[in-house]
Amino acid sequence: MIALCRWYSYDYGSMHFIQINTETDFPSSPMGPGTYYGAGPFGNQLAWLEADLEAAAQNRKSVPWIVVSGHRPWYTSGGKCTACSAAFEALLVKYDVDIYFSGHVHWSVSPGGRAAFRAIERGQRGADQAPVLD
Repeated sequence: MIALCRWYSYDYGSMHFIQINTETDFPSSPMGPGTYYGAGPFGNQLAWLEADLEAAAQNRKSVPWIVVSGHRPWYTSGGKCTACSAAFEALLVKYDVDIYFSGHVHWSVSPGGRAAFRAIERGQRGADQAPVLD
């Protein structure tokens, strides 16, 4: 689904890819109206994202993996975007997004605790969800 080419999604094989704009078009966006850059608004990204995630969730039997990416990271040891997590995270959790990729911070950080991921690694997801590969 294309929305003004600022954010978009597509299916490829068993994955549904969603690209979000972490710069504009959500509350307190770092480059949106009222900032130095004053970019946008370009549309209602959050409404588009929820509609896209809902459609992707309903299509999990055919396309089981949902992958989202955006430029700014939400949790990192430097440069995190709290406005991004406030705007997007609840939707990604609600629709059980499998992974979020980000850039912006140019180093790798491994989180101290991986308890949240251990259940997934052991395959403890619902039968109707994407398979876990060993």
